[in-house]
Amino acid sequence: MKPQSSQACPWLQEREGEHLECKEAKANFHFDKLLKYCAALANEGGGRFVLGVTDRRPRQIVGTQAFPEPQRTVAQLTGRLRLKASTKRTWNRRVEC
Repeated sequence: MKPQSSQACPWLQEREGEHLECKEAKANFHFDKLLKYCAALANEGGGRFVLGVTDRRPRQIVGTQAFPEPQRTVAQLTGRLRLKASTKRTWNRRVEC
């Protein structure tokens, strides 16, 4: 079920910046791009990289099929970055670094 308002997901209203990056990525997203974004977020002390959400506000949740095996993606990120990464599935899949 998709949330109907930004109250269900307060970060939908936040500006993208050092700790938040949103990408629509409905069908795919290149792993090397994900790796670079997560490295940049890690260098800033951590943050969220959210897939399946429009870049511009007011953001809309559009869903994503970019990484069908989130745990495998996390394992690859952890192996390449040597940092902790995790996924959290809410209404869509997203990767948090």
